Amino acid sequence: MANVKIGSYASWNSNFIESLSTTKQLTRGDSGKIFMVDQSSVAFTVNLPKVSSDMCGWNCKFYLRAAGSGVVSVVGFGSVAAGGSTLDDHDLMVMQIIAGDSNDSDSYTAAATGQDGFTFINGAAIGDTVSIFTDGTTWYAEAITAQNAHVGVIDS
Repeated sequence: MANVKIGSYASWNSNFIESLSTTKQLTRGDSGKIFMVDQSSVAFTVNLPKVSSDMCGWNCKFYLRAAGSGVVSVVGFGSVAAGGSTLDDHDLMVMQIIAGDSNDSDSYTAAATGQDGFTFINGAAIGDTVSIFTDGTTWYAEAITAQNAHVGVIDS
């Protein structure tokens, strides 16, 4: 079977940066943005847009800009920060975490499927990053963090 193009959702191409410090529902127009996450003291949730086949290629990046005690959750459409769906057809996520350096006992690479989302936990480090995109049916996320525990998965 030949390789075929399955989508090309237009985006900001990482030239639009937005600060996040409170709850937000992302939209189709947020594709390609970089979100600078401020978890100084308030916990909040970011909801991804509902995926559909015409959104294939939608993507964004989250960078922790201000570390603190607020847990920041990023979840698929219809999911809640605690995990579990509020809708029958919530979007699931495949999560890949690449963490730590060679001197870190927590250094590892791990994958999780069927997740509702992920969190920047209390104690995450400035610069911890999660890139996310969709193929039109599932969210895919890759986290690069100083330690594996800095980004956790939210199980469905």
